[in-house]
Amino acid sequence: MPLLNRFNVGTTSIPIAIGLILMMYPPLAKVKYEEMGRVFGHRKVLALSLIQNWVVGPLLMFALAVAFLRTSRST
Repeated sequence: MPLLNRFNVGTTSIPIAIGLILMMYPPLAKVKYEEMGRVFGHRKVLALSLIQNWVVGPLLMFALAVAFLRTSRST
């Protein structure tokens, strides 16, 4: 499909990669679906957890990579 080919990086299709990650994440994280209602009842805790995992964590990892891998640049 020409539309999907626009979202390729090299030989990797980004929409397919995102779909595979979303499909594989729950079994790998051992999500307990029977407790989902209880989890969504605590919105502040859920929001804090999402912010820490999807904002703070990646920014911290990026900062650590810049700090410790700065000297390993290849030219």
